[in-house]
Amino acid sequence: MTRTLPHSLESERELVGGCLVNAAGPAAIGGLVTAAEFYHRPLGLAFDAICAVDAAGETLVAESVVARLKATVGIGLLRAVVGADDEAAAVRWLAELQLDAMGANLAWHARRVRSLARHRRMLETLGELIAAGFVEGTDPDAFIALAEERILSQTATPRGSRLIAWKDVLVDAYQAMEKRADAFKRGGSAMTQGIRTGLDVLDEMTGGLQPGELTILAARPAMGKTALLMAWILNIARRGVPALVFSIEMSPRSLADRALSDGGSIEGRLIKSGDLSGRQWMGLLPMMRRDVTIPLTIDESSAPRLAHVRAVARQWRATFPPDRFPNAVIGLDYLQIMGSDEPAKGHRAPENRNLEVTKWSAGLKAIARDLNVPVVALSQLNRGVESRADKRPLNSDLRDSGAIEQDADVIAFLYRDEVYNKESPDKGIAEIILGKQRNGPTGSARVRFVAEFTRFENLGEQHQSAARPPKGHPAEWSDDGD
Repeated sequence: MTRTLPHSLESERELVGGCLVNAAGPAAIGGLVTAAEFYHRPLGLAFDAICAVDAAGETLVAESVVARLKATVGIGLLRAVVGADDEAAAVRWLAELQLDAMGANLAWHARRVRSLARHRRMLETLGELIAAGFVEGTDPDAFIALAEERILSQTATPRGSRLIAWKDVLVDAYQAMEKRADAFKRGGSAMTQGIRTGLDVLDEMTGGLQPGELTILAARPAMGKTALLMAWILNIARRGVPALVFSIEMSPRSLADRALSDGGSIEGRLIKSGDLSGRQWMGLLPMMRRDVTIPLTIDESSAPRLAHVRAVARQWRATFPPDRFPNAVIGLDYLQIMGSDEPAKGHRAPENRNLEVTKWSAGLKAIARDLNVPVVALSQLNRGVESRADKRPLNSDLRDSGAIEQDADVIAFLYRDEVYNKESPDKGIAEIILGKQRNGPTGSARVRFVAEFTRFENLGEQHQSAARPPKGHPAEWSDDGD
């Protein structure tokens, strides 16, 4: 049985005729629909000609549209509709559409035509996937990754035009600055523009985590980068801001054990053994009452692919919509162990791994922009750090891909001198080194690290005097657009 693909002849006719009735029609529905989304080719060709006439500044009438069609695609392509090849018949056909479309709601019809076109594309995609799935020898994981990617590409909401007048952008920025100035006068300290991490010196340097930005937090093993990420995430979620964490390296239970250790000031070994005193049990109650209701979600998928992360992030953001939750944050632990979109074929060559990490960093930046939330991704550093006398990381130490440095808005390194120097005078001190900040200064923020509770906390002002810019990165504003 032959089935007709979803379409609306009425809406397509109303669009073509309505644009001839109202000369402002093409501009009014600009970005809502394209000629390629028409099901009936003659109507799509007519709509394309109408848009071309309008863009050229010519008078939008049936005669000018037919002249454009004759010059571009040939009048014969309208034969199936008008029943003749002459221009007069085509003009009469357009005139009939014009009469039928008096008072048409062009925006509604444009959205309907686009929606039905997306419906048809989804059906076509599903048909192609079914055919691909039956090919002998198809790798199941590769097929699932392909299906996720293809379906996700069809379910993405079309943006249409996002043109914004510069005066509106400027006024919005000025009003936001006025609010920050008022808050400074009242409280005596600068108002953080983004989402505060809870580490005051860092927030003063960065303005908090910024919506739409990708922050890379990198460190060598055993520095505590996962603990620092979770310290930020928990501080944020405890203020009622929704947070989503893709935890690949550690299980959710392990993250919760660390949170219990931090919240109850109980050593991690005691949390694992359960050998707690009555006072320690009581000390956990306030933390439990506070944290059981925070809006924190964990995705524990093993080596998720980029398509999975995008889909889960969009679903999560829909659960916490921007109109009710203007702020939200996503964390990812960590970049180099994310899943590959390509089937595994033995040991992956370094250049292939670099391409994968490049794809991941660009994809995470796109998620941050699309959802308008800050994304914080952990990253490894290469072993070159270990060969230097000063083991504080540099941007060039990022592992696997130079694209990370390009895509990231902020690059932060975690460094604890006591990891390398057992006699370090900075025991219990961690440095968060800003190696790159697209819209702010580079430099170093010092915080306290309490190892037995894997806790990061603020230092007193007197301890910040030793803060310094990382080697090779002067403490100045980075405004070059890179």
